[in-house]
Parts: sequence; C-alpha cells; structure tokens
Amino acid sequence: MCGAFTGWTKSQTIPRYPTGFYNSEFIYREEDHDDGIKTFLGETGRFNGKDIIDIIVRHPATAKFVAKEIYAFFVSDDPDESAIKILLMFILSQSTLFLMFYSSCLISSFSKNQCLRK
Repeated sequence: MCGAFTGWTKSQTIPRYPTGFYNSEFIYREEDHDDGIKTFLGETGRFNGKDIIDIIVRHPATAKFVAKEIYAFFVSDDPDESAIKILLMFILSQSTLFLMFYSSCLISSFSKNQCLRK
C-alpha cells in the first residue's frame, strides 16, 4: 500500500530556523511515483493514493464503522444494533448526510432524551 502514496511531497522544506508561517503546499511528482502493480484488500492494479482511499471507502466494513461512529458521537457509546443497521442502510444507499441525519431523528434511540449526548 505504501507504494501507492509515493510521489507526494511538500513544495518547500521547513527553513533551517523557522519563525512564523512559511509557504508550502502538498504536491504530486509523477516521476517519483511507484507505478508498479500493487494488491490491496483483494484488488490488484496500478494504484495511486487516491485509488487506495477509494478501495477503503468501498469496503463493506467502512460503512459499518462509520455508522457505529455516528451513533457513538450523537447518541451513546453503547450501540443499538437496530439503529446502526438503519444508519448502515443509508450509508450503503449513498444517501445524502442530510437525509441520514433527518432519518436518524426518527429512530427511537436517537430521540430518547436519556440517550442524546449533551
């Protein structure tokens, strides 16, 4: 996987005696990229860093992780599997975040005052 991220660097290194802000940007140098064939999470190809991120986002475990994190952040650390399944359904359907949060207000565990984080 690391080879997919080769070629990325900063446009300017930190000055020897840095004081305050120094101008720098994250850039891609194609000549420094390893364009060989790589295998990641069962997929094989000439991947770059963006491809690796796409593979991670498409992985089924990612959607479940995000659903659990949303529930834990907004409701409770104790997961309600039925609520997480509903959130997971919205994530997998590629629905908008607005619709997902609107629908989560209709989930009983989200709307119980004792569950909502203060």
